[in-house]
Amino acid sequence: RAAAAGGGRLVTRQTDVTDLDKMIASSKYLMDGVEQLVVALGPVYGKQPDGSFGPVDGLTPEKVDFEGVSNIAKLAGSTMKKPSKEDVSSVKLVKMSEGGMWTTIDDTIMGGKSKSSIEIADDVLKWSGGVITEGGGFCGLRTKDFANKTMSLNDFDGIRLRVLGDGNRYKVTVALRDGYTRYQHPFDTAEGLVQEIDLKFDDFVPLQTSNANFVDYAATPLSQADRSDVAFMNIVVSKFEFNGYPNPTAIPSQFALSVESVEGLSLPKPQVVMVTSASCERNARLVNKEQRAADIPIVQLNPNGILNWKYKGEFAIRSSGLSYTIVRPCGLTTQNETQAFSLDLSQGDTISGAISRKEVASLVAGALETHLASGKTFEARRSEAKDAIGDIAATTKPTISRQFQALVTDTNRHLAGLPVLAPPVDPPTEKLSEEEQNTVLNDPRVVSQRARERGAQQVAGRAEASFVVYRNGQPLASATASDAAAEKQDAQTWINQWKGSVGIKVE
Repeated sequence: RAAAAGGGRLVTRQTDVTDLDKMIASSKYLMDGVEQLVVALGPVYGKQPDGSFGPVDGLTPEKVDFEGVSNIAKLAGSTMKKPSKEDVSSVKLVKMSEGGMWTTIDDTIMGGKSKSSIEIADDVLKWSGGVITEGGGFCGLRTKDFANKTMSLNDFDGIRLRVLGDGNRYKVTVALRDGYTRYQHPFDTAEGLVQEIDLKFDDFVPLQTSNANFVDYAATPLSQADRSDVAFMNIVVSKFEFNGYPNPTAIPSQFALSVESVEGLSLPKPQVVMVTSASCERNARLVNKEQRAADIPIVQLNPNGILNWKYKGEFAIRSSGLSYTIVRPCGLTTQNETQAFSLDLSQGDTISGAISRKEVASLVAGALETHLASGKTFEARRSEAKDAIGDIAATTKPTISRQFQALVTDTNRHLAGLPVLAPPVDPPTEKLSEEEQNTVLNDPRVVSQRARERGAQQVAGRAEASFVVYRNGQPLASATASDAAAEKQDAQTWINQWKGSVGIKVE
């Protein structure tokens, strides 16, 4: 994705990723204006002169998945701007000292006795008072309606507060003018400390219009809602959290919160989204042949060391200094490609299963659009639950964003009970004998998979080449070509036609 007036544009620029010198020589042509990359490489397999099946033209997993990806990482790392604290930017939304902008709304409006007041000095607003639990049990600091001053939060990913706290727990509310839909986010303060508190829109909780404390589970998430017309914002200190549950840090009596600024927060999206493979990490954790023999078939076979080389490619991307997302699909399937399925996203490389290329593409596209995916590695498959079929919302932006949100960054895996990423290693020197290979290929799981994927069989690098074009959910053509060059030309012709039809610029 390259920068362009009015937004990004998708461009394709061709190069040989296995030749770093050529890539460096044409770096301006390749990388000029590029802001985001999708890396989805793989070896090229075909029939060998002796009739066997293997890598073509030296395009082995080592050459493509490791050296090719490493070359991309080197080039991108030297030409794209490295992430920094400055990438997280903020813009002041309202002046704390602006006359008449702020007011208090306490529980006296509903018969309570809580009371608060405002003092403003040197562009700092000090809000203080006392909460009395009998009655409403809350005090509020609110901006007046932005009716005469349009407030849009569409260009931001959250709100940043700079406050001097008192150890109490507060909640920030954003109210949209469309139906006065309100969203709320709790935050804790430290007594006597000035804090910058970042509240992401993804983490705001939607509230019912008729009941200010109860969650609206059917509402559009704030991160996906139209935030172009904000009615007001407020800060609340209350005896309640959500749905009538008590404030978990105790109910305050006296409170004092100094607000220095309220700012719109912009968070960076991943610069590189890489597609590799499930099982490459679990393979890296195995240290001997006996452990591999007890694992799933693809780990036992590991044809041409592909799992090791893909994992080493991941390491190159993580080491580039660029922000990234790594997507690890389980087995790619051509079955039921037009049917909607719920997707499972997992971490720690413990799952297996199937997923279509279209579903992988939806995850890649979703990752490019959100900061929630940055710095994370995950495996993906179609859910195996009985009610997974027919979930038309499974690959929509709100669903995918919520799933990204639940994942942890690679640097925080240990906090979620996940194994720390293993170091990359070369493929094992011990090879399977022909008898051992046949034993794996006759494993019921492999036999079943090959039977399901007759149109495009691929198990551990053994494939029957095929090319299927879908339009409006229906296959237009399906052919098996004995001549690999002819099939490649057919595929490239269709790809070029597709690029033209969707407006992708080829440079």
